[in-house]
Amino acid sequence: MTARTLERQRGGPGVDPRIRARREAVARDRGRRRRRRLLGLGIAVLVVLAAWGVSRSPVLDLDELTVEGAERTGAETVLDATGLRAGDQLVDVDAGAVRARVVALPWVADASVRIDWPDAVRVRVRERSPLAVVRTGESTGVLVDRDGRVLGPATGLEGLPVIEGVVVGAPGTTLDGSVAGALELTGLLPPGVRSRTDAVVLTATGELELRARPGGVVRVGPPTRLAEKVLAIQTLFAQVDDVFVAEWDVRVPDSPTVRRAAPQPVDDAEGSVDDGDD
Repeated sequence: MTARTLERQRGGPGVDPRIRARREAVARDRGRRRRRRLLGLGIAVLVVLAAWGVSRSPVLDLDELTVEGAERTGAETVLDATGLRAGDQLVDVDAGAVRARVVALPWVADASVRIDWPDAVRVRVRERSPLAVVRTGESTGVLVDRDGRVLGPATGLEGLPVIEGVVVGAPGTTLDGSVAGALELTGLLPPGVRSRTDAVVLTATGELELRARPGGVVRVGPPTRLAEKVLAIQTLFAQVDDVFVAEWDVRVPDSPTVRRAAPQPVDDAEGSVDDGDD
């Protein structure tokens, strides 16, 4: 084999010009692609840096924080609960976390948090409705809703039905499950029965009673068939004269009973007038 033949096999000067040209073209294309990738990466980095710079500039900071619907809670209380302050960066605001803090307030049933770019956050609150007053003292009590959520102190007992025999916690806590029957009964009372009820009482044995006006006790019994029992109470109140009634018993709603107290004898000696005649 000659030296010239070996040079061609090793790809030396004897390589075919067309092959050499093709190799050079491939190398140029590879270089152009590499430069394009580097250019694209550089542009992406610049875009990210620019976006980060804008997000940290006064352009996207919090200038306006508004609250709607906080009639009982108070706008200032909601504002404090959000944890947001003027100048905070909107990109850092976690709407879900803000909502969770607001919903934890005693009166708040639900809330929505909306980020209005570029500079505002709006909080809309839906508050709970009080169902009754749980009496904690002779003239004091706390408001609760139908879920047993403790809302806050009652002012002048609010004109709502009163529940007694219940232990309450701090505002924002929920009453023990054993109170569910008393809450349900209170919610079922029609106006005519409610106006003649001084209090719904949860007894030590877990049964329910109504303390009636002007007197007497309505024995409701365990918290079962409450709708039927309320209907029986309503019927008795409409049909039976409440004079000297000591007990209304609707523990068996199909067969309600009434027990009257014996009239108290009048002492003729008291208040008698001596006309002076012997």
